[in-house]
Amino acid sequence: MKKLLLLTLMHLCIGFSLTFAQTTTPRSLEAKRTNKPVIIDGKLNDLAWQDAAKADDYTEFRPVIGRKEEKGNHTESYLMYDDAGIYFGGTCFERNVDSIAKELAGRDGFGMNDYIGLIFDTYNDKLNGFEYFVTPLGEQWDAKMTPNQNDNNGGEDFSWNAVWKSAVVIHDKGWSFEMFLPYSAIRFSKDKVQNWGLNITRRRRKTEQQYTWNAINPNVNGFLTQEG
Repeated sequence: MKKLLLLTLMHLCIGFSLTFAQTTTPRSLEAKRTNKPVIIDGKLNDLAWQDAAKADDYTEFRPVIGRKEEKGNHTESYLMYDDAGIYFGGTCFERNVDSIAKELAGRDGFGMNDYIGLIFDTYNDKLNGFEYFVTPLGEQWDAKMTPNQNDNNGGEDFSWNAVWKSAVVIHDKGWSFEMFLPYSAIRFSKDKVQNWGLNITRRRRKTEQQYTWNAINPNVNGFLTQEG
């Protein structure tokens, strides 16, 4: 019986390792342009979202590395841009709406909340990044990621604040969100062709699960080095 249990556990570990190994190749998302108007109200019912690039199929990195999201508690997100800025929206599905963790924490205070957000490495240097997050109550937090000489994973500067818009709606399938980041809220080069590092992450506070669009391994040094 002990041998059988040990073999089962070994198979489970190998299975998770193989699953993670299959998803470590950086994913890519083509920038999609829209010329349709968008109202930031959290509802994603504007026709413009039909032009957006879809980012789904997230991978867990905490507490189980490499496990895929469960249907019903999964994430669907979308990105697009126009002359004014970048739009990010989507739905964080929840089978049980009561499982959504939400509390008022104020700007840059994620507290005990669920959240979703995106990280841009606009210079694609694997060292510097910008984070923009929203909670189920629509509270924002953002930060600038910079190298830290004492920590190769870098540091987050929450004193850096940008001006951007967001809205959230809680409904019977979970919660939906929309964000608009004007170009003034993002720093990037003047190159005609832009190739940015990107990741999206979601946390479900009740289960302490955290997922990313481009799979990461927390045992590997560096978060920005594992972006899509």
